[in-house]
Amino acid sequence: MYLSRAGLFLLFFQVTFLFSQTVKQQTLGSPFAKGSYWFDAGNNLWFDQDKVKNQGGENGKENSYGLDLGMYYFPVDHFGAGISISTGTDNSKFDSYESKYSSNKVFFNGMYGTTFDNGFNLYAKAGVGFGSDRSKYSTSYYNNDDKYMDFGVNFEVGAPFRLCQSSGFSFTPEFGYKYSQYKADTKTDKYSGIYLQSSFTASLPCSDYSHDCDDMDEYSDGWYDQGSNFVGGFSAFNLEMGNQKSTYPGGEGETVNTKSATSSISLTGEYFRYLIRNLAIGASLDMYTSASNDKDNNSKYHESSWTFSPKVMENIPVEGHLNDAFAFLEAGLGNSKTKSENSYSTTTYSYALKDMSLGFGYNMFFANSFALSPYIDYRWNSSKDKSSDSKTQISGFEGGFTIRHFFKK
Repeated sequence: MYLSRAGLFLLFFQVTFLFSQTVKQQTLGSPFAKGSYWFDAGNNLWFDQDKVKNQGGENGKENSYGLDLGMYYFPVDHFGAGISISTGTDNSKFDSYESKYSSNKVFFNGMYGTTFDNGFNLYAKAGVGFGSDRSKYSTSYYNNDDKYMDFGVNFEVGAPFRLCQSSGFSFTPEFGYKYSQYKADTKTDKYSGIYLQSSFTASLPCSDYSHDCDDMDEYSDGWYDQGSNFVGGFSAFNLEMGNQKSTYPGGEGETVNTKSATSSISLTGEYFRYLIRNLAIGASLDMYTSASNDKDNNSKYHESSWTFSPKVMENIPVEGHLNDAFAFLEAGLGNSKTKSENSYSTTTYSYALKDMSLGFGYNMFFANSFALSPYIDYRWNSSKDKSSDSKTQISGFEGGFTIRHFFKK
């Protein structure tokens, strides 16, 4: 699949780009120049609609959608203001229960950046965010409805190192701190930590990305030839460690406080190479592991998963805009495992994963070597319990978009 999902350390690979409405220029300036717009290529819009069949268990339907958008604008040199929006829902309806989850968040951000005489770039940014979450679960005899108000802050410094002068492609290490709070009527969850993050960015002056629709052919010329490559904008490596504290009412009017240490590592990536004109092969990799240690109840929880999915993609072999349309086929294998421990017992579950998808998409080039690529596909997923051989099968449509960076070695 194209979509995938930071703290003592966090490393996150993403792609960002700049856009404007003026005339294209060839000279690269500071990434913090007046009039620049920054967009995060981790931006995505997605949906899925699935049927779920469980062997010997619940059958039902699942659907979800989400939108993540982030942008910065520099009204003057050095100073930029930004906004990040995240919204989504996840609904499930099975034979004996129904669940609904929704989340809406907005972050307001400020950035100061400078380029030194030797070309070294450095920035600092800060943000504050607000939002809400709601979780509903109901059966024939039980109903629960939790509502949370969200609050968060983050501080970060980064240094873009330009890798490709012609496209403004940069490697950007970043270091920061984040704090978040989720508060309901009777319960509060708090999380805090620091992170180290690295990203790939395209930081040209905004005028270098100006074009109209007729320029799309020019921007895509040669990128489907033999030897061309591209990577997906969501490619990322994350390493996170932090602490979480929960407060909620206990029995006889008491207040319960629990503390836990959490950590997670994830790796996602997508890479394609054109073997001949219009025909590319590639693969995506998704790996994730997380652990939590409840310091008060002496309990531990660990989960891990990985999938590796080879892919083949074919652009329509015609001239003009239709050459930017493509079809793809993907088939993957993987494994997932969960383990929970306490003072009395240890429980482990392990699953074999399989997936296949067939879909279509279109590369909309907004700049030389960068494309916004919406897609839709039909997928088949299966999960097999290794201890009982019971299977869960999921099938349905999904769609969204990804941002791709094209390059040649």
